[in-house]
Amino acid sequence: MHQPFFQLFIQTWKYDAGLSKWNCSSTFGIHTDAITGMDLHVTGDFIVTSSMDRSWALHDINTGVSLTKVIGPDVDLGLTTVQFHPDGAILATGGVDFQVCIVITR
Repeated sequence: MHQPFFQLFIQTWKYDAGLSKWNCSSTFGIHTDAITGMDLHVTGDFIVTSSMDRSWALHDINTGVSLTKVIGPDVDLGLTTVQFHPDGAILATGGVDFQVCIVITR
């Protein structure tokens, strides 16, 4: 994974052993403002991103599809971080306004 901080997109890359090079496998560009954080789910199948557009989004690495984008109803300013719990069952976001939001993912 490569995360260009403060960009509007992220990319995932896979190594092609036959060609001995890395190839971009997915580009996710669902956010409308700078991406400020990302985390990989414990299964290795999903990436979550946070953004200054006040949202977090869940992306499927295998299909290259953004599954959902959630704008927090009580988030007045942008999100600055996002993190899965190590077991993948909980997601937490944090924002510029110092609010922390906990989401049950199962």
